[in-house]
Amino acid sequence: MTFGIAVATCLALAHQPAQAPSFRSERENRALFVEKLRRDIAKVARSIEVTEALIARSRGAPYLPDIYLRLAELYVEQSRYEFYLVNEERGDAASGAAVAPTSRLLKEKAIETYRRILSDFPGWKNNDKVTFYLAHELRELGSYDAMIETYEKLVREFPKSDLVLDAYLVLGDYQFDQGDLPGAENWYQKILAAPPSPTHDIAHYKMGWVELNEAKFEAAFQHFEAAVKTAWAAPGKEGDDARRLDVKREAMVDLAYTFTEVKKSESALAYFRRLAPSRSVYVLTLEKLAGRYFVQENYPAASRIYRELARLAHDPAENLDRTSQVYRASLRSRRYPRVDQDVDGMLDAVDAYRFDWRVGADERQSAGTDVELQARDLATKAQQAALKAKDRTLGAKVAAAYDRYLQSFPESPKRAEILQNLADTLYEARRLPEGGAGVEQSLPDSLLRTKGQSCLLVAIAGLQEA
Repeated sequence: MTFGIAVATCLALAHQPAQAPSFRSERENRALFVEKLRRDIAKVARSIEVTEALIARSRGAPYLPDIYLRLAELYVEQSRYEFYLVNEERGDAASGAAVAPTSRLLKEKAIETYRRILSDFPGWKNNDKVTFYLAHELRELGSYDAMIETYEKLVREFPKSDLVLDAYLVLGDYQFDQGDLPGAENWYQKILAAPPSPTHDIAHYKMGWVELNEAKFEAAFQHFEAAVKTAWAAPGKEGDDARRLDVKREAMVDLAYTFTEVKKSESALAYFRRLAPSRSVYVLTLEKLAGRYFVQENYPAASRIYRELARLAHDPAENLDRTSQVYRASLRSRRYPRVDQDVDGMLDAVDAYRFDWRVGADERQSAGTDVELQARDLATKAQQAALKAKDRTLGAKVAAAYDRYLQSFPESPKRAEILQNLADTLYEARRLPEGGAGVEQSLPDSLLRTKGQSCLLVAIAGLQEA
């Protein structure tokens, strides 16, 4: 009986209509977030009261500095919530910097508490952390002179602390932001002079920017490359792995810039393919590389990179953009060594785009019009280059490009003109057999399918001269 009731209940639940998902507006989501922030502030405030009461009952206890440190951390946490609350309540439309006096007051209390720990418990084992946290809060409040003094105190009084390298990094960043490149270099080099650590790749990355700002491209290249290649077996602090991944990705992208200044473009693809830790980073780096070569007017190199990007693109719209970049770079370079492959790629891209159900009819029509013009223009200019240079190999590639164009655009208004160009190109490339024997077997289908025979006759007309 019990089993039957259970089955009936399950069937009844299964046939209940599904409830529509609830969607909140941005305003409602903001209101919920503000409500949560207020709850968090109340919780932390209560924790501060409890901690302050505990301190009052723990005078002389050996764990008293730990309680003070916890109190300072609570002040910092509540300060953060208060700052978020001010920003949320003022809204996105507000202009100017947010003013959060309560947040600032709480930070000042945290600073006062850190200083009390250092003053009342000078021999405490965690004073290196307290000094580091104190310097951080001073920086948050814009007290940069005091910040520098505190970080330097950390380095001087706790030379074996794990936080010394982080202090070097912050000091170097501050000098860099102030435009003091030699000063920044001094601090970054102190990191690199220390035994290997997770901070080294960041220091190499920062040094790369110091050298780049001084137009020392070779030195910058070496540092960016080192930032990408460094791999430390020793575990770092919490969050180090994510930070290192971010630095390596940024270093790869900036490495592309310096690569164009110090290395031959022919080796670029092999170099970055070997170095990139993932496909996404590889693509991101190639985008920077191709753009840089285009700016340098190294159009053949830009074409090579854009071809690789087109090969890697899976999204039809993205692929269409990449092949258009190949077209533009080829026109700028006035060199067409892969005109057959480039036209193939452009037309494959537009065919995929035109058959993508996500694309509207107007977009399909517009893309087809643009690519038809680009493919025809590229093949025609390549034909002119082949005729001028009397390059039969290039002429054969042009013929393949024309044939592919005619397959993708069989109803093109320019069909007769392209057929004529194809016939001329085949003749100039000497791709017709002697005496006309087997001519139909040697010609592209697009030429043989034409209703008129004038193009075919033009192609055969010079056979006796050939």
